[in-house]
Amino acid sequence: MCRAVYVPNTMSREPGPDGTIGSIEDLVVVDADAHVMESLDQFLPYMDDRYSAIRDMVERTPIPTNSVYQLEIQGPYLPDNYDIGHDAFDEEGDSTYGPDDKLLEMEEFGIDYSVVSPTLNLTLPTVKNDRIAVALANAYNSWLVDDVLDAHDGIKGTVLAAPQDPTAAAEEIERLAPEEDVVAVALPSTGLAPLPGHEFYDPIYEAAEAYGLPVCLHGSAGQLSEQFPMVNKWIETYAEGHTVSHPLSAISNVSNMILEGVPERFSDLSFVIQEAGIGWVPYLVWRLDDHYLERAYELPLLDRPPSEYFQEQFYVGSQRLGLPPTPGALAKMVELAGTGSVMFAADLPHFDFDPPEELFDPIRSLDDADVRAVMGENAREVFGL
Repeated sequence: MCRAVYVPNTMSREPGPDGTIGSIEDLVVVDADAHVMESLDQFLPYMDDRYSAIRDMVERTPIPTNSVYQLEIQGPYLPDNYDIGHDAFDEEGDSTYGPDDKLLEMEEFGIDYSVVSPTLNLTLPTVKNDRIAVALANAYNSWLVDDVLDAHDGIKGTVLAAPQDPTAAAEEIERLAPEEDVVAVALPSTGLAPLPGHEFYDPIYEAAEAYGLPVCLHGSAGQLSEQFPMVNKWIETYAEGHTVSHPLSAISNVSNMILEGVPERFSDLSFVIQEAGIGWVPYLVWRLDDHYLERAYELPLLDRPPSEYFQEQFYVGSQRLGLPPTPGALAKMVELAGTGSVMFAADLPHFDFDPPEELFDPIRSLDDADVRAVMGENAREVFGL
């Protein structure tokens, strides 16, 4: 296969003559939440032979996105709900998206590294059969390493953990953690039952901590969920579902994880919250501290205020930025969320992606060190780039 040629320009980017940032070209830019656009046809052939019966069953399923995954879209399905930068479906109905496309995006937007998450498999929690969920994660992970991460050193990946079976997920982490381009664990996080603070998930956290991999929690709008925070039954449009699903998932998950003592139990583990934006962060952290001060007797697992755990172990991807109504609002929001906690995220190739300038331009008023941290250095440290 002839691959697109793209070389990250981290070696050529230097500060201005006085050490200041002259333009975005002086920075190392990391997309801390990029995506692949995997299809079952792409990754099913990579499923381990021990799951051959499951592979055969999924291959013979007429509409696997509805009967294997329980994918539910609020409102009519439209291809542009999911991607941009390439045709969602060409005249032959092909929606293949590969590493060549990712490299071209990185070149177009001046991105040096892309940390890729799944797309279809963000709805893995909707798979009702635990054995099938484990097999799908196995196939996706093998495909990712063999067909995507080998394409270029600038593309990094996350090991998909099936939340239905944390012990099997830990085995997948152990299998793929030694891969040089695997830099994190992906835990799809909308509609988790129980919520991710429960000790049920400890095998995932133990394996991630043992291998020095952060855990990325990424929500999804395209799934049926029968529990808070995403109950699709009364949501009638994609706009409403997509507006609330990511931030409400993040608020619910972070609250549960901190108050149930996950960062206390796994003090060397970092957590990255993806695609929820950053506006919810100061509100939630202040609220958590307030309740900790009022009701510490309910929270014996915590030795410190929740804000300290958040500042030390949690990171947030910037996407989706939205359109702040007043000048300076976005820079202030980044400061409130914490310049040591925010990571630039483009979310390419999805329809609502944020190009780097959309964050860089409004935060130029911050100290140069903070700008560098947000646009790439925080991610380089957390993901070991």
